[in-house]
Amino acid sequence: MTATTIAPPRKRCSVLITDDDEGCRDSLRDALETQAFTTHVAGSGREAIYVVRTQVIHFAILDMHLPDLTGIETLMRIRQERRSVLPCIFISGEANGETRRRALAADEAFAFIPKPLDLHLVRRAVDDLVARYFRSFFV
Repeated sequence: MTATTIAPPRKRCSVLITDDDEGCRDSLRDALETQAFTTHVAGSGREAIYVVRTQVIHFAILDMHLPDLTGIETLMRIRQERRSVLPCIFISGEANGETRRRALAADEAFAFIPKPLDLHLVRRAVDDLVARYFRSFFV
């Protein structure tokens, strides 16, 4: 098989990364692009909603605390617009039990990862999410 015959299967799987911290967005983007994911970034909930309107997004990584909407509010609005499932990994610098509970109680919440992010944990959560939701399409 040559490099031009088939793109890596994950290249067709796109992720929306939403965090108001540019460094965090960049780290996540770099980590996932090296694994052949297509990435889209947003710095706020409203930007995330716009990205979902204009791009094909398969799953999201959302910060729980954004400047305009919470991560949960953002996910709820996206779901209303899409009228379909958008699996999500929530991240937060506030890693107390209540924040984790709220995140994991949200529809389509797949995982919660505290900040500072361990990129190995992120990669593992993303691999598990893709295997669960998209095995027949991307793996």
